[in-house]
Amino acid sequence: MAPVSIRVSDPLQIALFGPTGGTGQRLTAQAIDADHKIHALTRSPEKLQRKREVRVIEGNVLDSEAVKTAVLNRGTAAG
Repeated sequence: MAPVSIRVSDPLQIALFGPTGGTGQRLTAQAIDADHKIHALTRSPEKLQRKREVRVIEGNVLDSEAVKTAVLNRGTAAG
């Protein structure tokens, strides 16, 4: 399956859940390459590639406060 490319004129702020998995890594790389800002919620920040280009929120999707932090761009980023 060929990669899908979506072009927008202004950078987006994207909350990404599961950035350390196969799909998450590809999405993260594509979004960074397109100059979007990524807020990544992950249980394992040490596994995250390209940490300097991503706002990392350590947590679990089952934790409503961690999800809220990722989505609303609040709190302190780790990494």
